[in-house]
Amino acid sequence: MKKIFTLFLFASTSVASFGQRIWTENFNYAAGQLTDEAGGANVSSGAWLSVGGTLTDYAMAVDGSISYPNYFTNPGPESRKLKLEAVPAGQGRSIEDIFRDISPAIASSSNSTVYASFVIQFRSTANLNNSTSNVSGDYFMAFFPSGSTTDYRARVFVRQGVAANTVQFGIAATSVSGTVPIVWNAVDRDASVPHLVTYAYQFNPGANDDVAKLWIDKSYSATEPAPDASSVFASGTEPVNIGRVAIRQATVATPNADIDAITVATSYSDVALPLNLTSFTGSLLNKAAVLNWTSVNELNVNGFAVEKGLNGSGFTEIGFVNAKNTATNNYSFEDNNVKGATNYYRLKMLDKDGSFKYSAVVLINNNASLSSTVFPNPAVSSVNVNHEKANKGATISIVGLDGRMVKTLAVQAGATQTGLNVTELVKGNYLVIFENNGLKSVTKFAKQ
Repeated sequence: MKKIFTLFLFASTSVASFGQRIWTENFNYAAGQLTDEAGGANVSSGAWLSVGGTLTDYAMAVDGSISYPNYFTNPGPESRKLKLEAVPAGQGRSIEDIFRDISPAIASSSNSTVYASFVIQFRSTANLNNSTSNVSGDYFMAFFPSGSTTDYRARVFVRQGVAANTVQFGIAATSVSGTVPIVWNAVDRDASVPHLVTYAYQFNPGANDDVAKLWIDKSYSATEPAPDASSVFASGTEPVNIGRVAIRQATVATPNADIDAITVATSYSDVALPLNLTSFTGSLLNKAAVLNWTSVNELNVNGFAVEKGLNGSGFTEIGFVNAKNTATNNYSFEDNNVKGATNYYRLKMLDKDGSFKYSAVVLINNNASLSSTVFPNPAVSSVNVNHEKANKGATISIVGLDGRMVKTLAVQAGATQTGLNVTELVKGNYLVIFENNGLKSVTKFAKQ
């Protein structure tokens, strides 16, 4: 095998499962006012509506987006975020509250749970109520029943933490009172980094027993984990449904923060968005580009469109691989039409409902000059790798065709042949990767 170059990219990307998800909001709009209040542009095309009132400032989509590790929605190239603002003390300004409908609304008779997740990034915490002097904090996110713009349910609160530049989150099922207090997750969280917040309203069949729940920075789980805080609807009239997501920015203690990547679902697994694509690799092998990827937790995935570009953009679909929709999946695709010095590949991952997102891009260099060979091939207990003269720091690795690293060892400087013990390998096909001075060669061999 000669003139072989490989670039491995392990992609933090997901194929999101949309089985019970109601909608996802990435603010893929033009920058500007989200609603048409006071003649605004309503860049959301009517998705977001105003609570109304006498207003001087409006809910705005602003440039930029927010990400959180292993939580993936579907932002577009011009994706934006929602800018939350506190009312400036003493200025008498009134800032717009907004909502977006959940359709169809989730009825109380369903005895189900409605979940919403979002990512929040604080711009400042100076205006927030302090956890030691003002335990109430203020709420900024909640649900509405259908038709309501005042009946906030599952209110998400925030306040300053005990330590400097930290925050704490809390939840209340409805209006805060002696019987329905704010229940805090009294953990100081770094306000300089984004946080993933999930809140829920659970309908229960009895009276005054619905529950609001809160999770902070929780990774994906197929089942609902124990909440970080929960609040029982202990008095008043429980809602007949949950029909809207509400965002409030009405006081001096509203967080000065940005919100992005909102999802609404009726299952925790769908709102938390699993990490599905765990690796995506590419190698040049016998003048063909070989792509391998691994995914987990597939649900309702249609398949993978393999796309190719010659300059990192302008991608064209060159093949399609059907999804297996099982717990752990390994896939491979071969492109026998490699042209030019550099080829770029990505995966367009499509769900059965038409939703999709892209993987990271794998780059394959067609002009590298590093070479290596492996013998015997097939091998039983050992192989020898003939390679170019090794410099200090050269390495040889064995990698499964699914991208899984099996072993790596240092190569002696000056060596042109290196022996490898492969006794412990299970039967199958593997890649031997020789890396020297920033270049890589890949040779395929079989273990018997």
